[in-house]
Amino acid sequence: MREPTPEQQAVLNLPEPRVRVVRAAPGSGKTWLVAELIRQEVARWNTPMSGIAALSFTRIGATEIKKAVGYQLDHSNFIGTIDAFLFRYVLRPFLTTCYPDYFPSPPRLIPEEWGAQQWQGKRLRGLITTKSGINTFGCVFLGEEDRRPTVWHRWKYQPLEQVQGTDLEDVRTAKLKIWKQLGWVTHSDAAMWASKVLSHRRYGPVIVEELVRRFPLIVLDEAQDTGYFLGRAVLALLSSGAVRAMVVGDPDQAIFEFNGARPELFREFQSIRNAHTQQLARSLRCPPAIAKVASYLKDTGGTIEPAEENGARAILIRGNDMTSEVSQLVAAAAKSRPPATVKVVARANSTVDILRCQTVERLPKLGCPPITHMGRAIQALRQERQELALASAKAAMELALLGEEGASDLELKAQCLDPTEWKRLAVRCLLSANELPSSGNLYDWQAEIGTCLDEELTRFCAATHRLRKPCKLKPKKNAGWDTSASIFFPTREAEGQTTGCVSATTVHAVKGETHGCTILVVKDESSGARMPSNLWWSSSPNDREERRITYVAMTRTKGDLLVWMGSKSYDDLVVRRQDFVKSFENLELTEALSALEGQLERSRSAVNEH
Repeated sequence: MREPTPEQQAVLNLPEPRVRVVRAAPGSGKTWLVAELIRQEVARWNTPMSGIAALSFTRIGATEIKKAVGYQLDHSNFIGTIDAFLFRYVLRPFLTTCYPDYFPSPPRLIPEEWGAQQWQGKRLRGLITTKSGINTFGCVFLGEEDRRPTVWHRWKYQPLEQVQGTDLEDVRTAKLKIWKQLGWVTHSDAAMWASKVLSHRRYGPVIVEELVRRFPLIVLDEAQDTGYFLGRAVLALLSSGAVRAMVVGDPDQAIFEFNGARPELFREFQSIRNAHTQQLARSLRCPPAIAKVASYLKDTGGTIEPAEENGARAILIRGNDMTSEVSQLVAAAAKSRPPATVKVVARANSTVDILRCQTVERLPKLGCPPITHMGRAIQALRQERQELALASAKAAMELALLGEEGASDLELKAQCLDPTEWKRLAVRCLLSANELPSSGNLYDWQAEIGTCLDEELTRFCAATHRLRKPCKLKPKKNAGWDTSASIFFPTREAEGQTTGCVSATTVHAVKGETHGCTILVVKDESSGARMPSNLWWSSSPNDREERRITYVAMTRTKGDLLVWMGSKSYDDLVVRRQDFVKSFENLELTEALSALEGQLERSRSAVNEH
């Protein structure tokens, strides 16, 4: 067990303030601090039938806390996401009591990654998409005006935009019907309703009292990402004088504004009655070279106090061929600091798909929704989006056999279907369909998918003694039917011949991680306004998150930081942000590869001398 740093020890030694608010720099050891506080509290816990609630905004964050604690806590404690905590302990037990007119039956969470915006069926007719094309499952609640929640949505590749006028009424009407008739809530819906339950005029104080009796200590990690309604919910709990809390976060690392995060809300935690604010200003992760370049993108200004010098380098590379050159950097970096973990990150999913050689065309509708769902499932599977793949495959089976997507476990059981067997059927269908070649046109490929699903469903119905209507799953020859299927589903032969592909992920997906080497890929943009020289230093509220996203990406590494940048973006940055460019080593690709090779030789020499 390692010893705490002086900053961490100062937080742990505070004379029992009711609320500790800790502002933690990247890599300052906040996860260790959270885990150590939990270990100390558990060791002296003497309140039966109550426990600790340790909450994080992301599943990665919650998993890291569990790992850092080092052992499994008993059932009286909770470590998980804020969304899961509020859904389990606030919405499920209390929502129907507080708001029976909106939720006559218990709510059911429908995660965004399930692809519900693609679902169809009679019960969803007119509820998924408004007349003007706004998808109700893509709308989020980000705040309040005149005591009514504001609704926002994003058109493709555009910033969030507030929904107003008749569009707003259409969305609210559709949401109301979904809540009343189905009880379905998105994460955004759940946050909004949780805040309403906890502030309910009649029941709110009683519910808060019950929750803080059950969890008299609340630890909140990644507080900067909580957003308006999640923040309101947590603040309602912390307003009770019977609860103690530690709130940890960093406004400079708020990168989930598209889900409602507002970094300025961090100040509200600091203003809680009897709150005491502490700083973890020194990074235990970022060496001097990385701290220097990342400080240029620190949203609140100032610098990062770096970790000890370890020879790590921050290198800026002017690139021309993204896929090939990044692949070469990955290969060289993987050898330079063994056994360091090399992670390639990019801002957008589209860039990640190019690096993975998984760019595909959007699948059109060819007149058979179950087959279209299965096509989306295969695309998601090949893009390593397993949760969406399984959800889409289940939607295909539900529509084919039950006539409606989104069946709950209770609805499956009412149809005499075992939920576990149903999931296994979806997996079998997905894997079987994924094996089919895609060398012909799109119509022929989907016809084969239809035959495959027919055979699987026939066997399933025979095994479960179910009757199935004699229908065939066949596409129609609509627009695009004669297009080659390979542009939607690359063949295995083509995949095997592809060179230069790398494992890459988005910045949002690596939040909370530590890398041995981070390769940040910055692709050229078609619009000058989206160039890094403009975007990363923009004063527009809609753009400031882009600076924080880049800041988070750069501060993941405890070793080298390699920034590959498209030539247009690089040349523009040299002209407009010279100080930032000069904070890096500026190398050509061949020079960067040689530098990494030289690093490998130095590492080998050091090992031999030792």
